[in-house]
Amino acid sequence: MRPLSPTEKEIMQVLWLGKELKVREIYERLRKKHIHAALTSIAVMLDRLYKNGLVERRVEQCRGGLRYIYKSKVSKEKTERLILKSTVDNIIKRFGPAAASYFNERFGKKR
Repeated sequence: MRPLSPTEKEIMQVLWLGKELKVREIYERLRKKHIHAALTSIAVMLDRLYKNGLVERRVEQCRGGLRYIYKSKVSKEKTERLILKSTVDNIIKRFGPAAASYFNERFGKKR
């Protein structure tokens, strides 16, 4: 899992409050926080977060068609751990023993 973009992180902050929200409701809450992104951009980011397993969605019938209702699937703490694990795994994969040695020196127990 890649790190969240600043706007994706703000979307998750809104969803971590625990409510199910429509895309437009998320968009409006972000605007109140002075985060300006197009409604369609928010919808695309929510779809990405859904595909990454961070949010759940359900379909609701509405006037004019269907709409998605989103809610957080993973807690803030678990999301942070997933991103951290993925980032560290990628560093070790790219730099191999040098990365492992660095982490051991940096975070190993001091005697």
